[in-house]
Amino acid sequence: MTMDEFLKNINTRFGGNILNVKKVSGKRAYIDIYPKDIKDFVRYIFKDLSFRFDTASGVDDFDSLEILYHF
Repeated sequence: MTMDEFLKNINTRFGGNILNVKKVSGKRAYIDIYPKDIKDFVRYIFKDLSFRFDTASGVDDFDSLEILYHF
């Protein structure tokens, strides 16, 4: 599956729950979602698409906290 196919697939499935999508390269994209949707989103990526979870990292911007899940 190409990155464009993946992003189209994700947009079809979760379009209304996606805040922002940024395609960085053919192998990397950032997808911002609402925190309440993380379980459904990750379950779909991990189980349905068979992506492998690599790691999670956090970013503290002093006024907000981001958690980045790497698949």
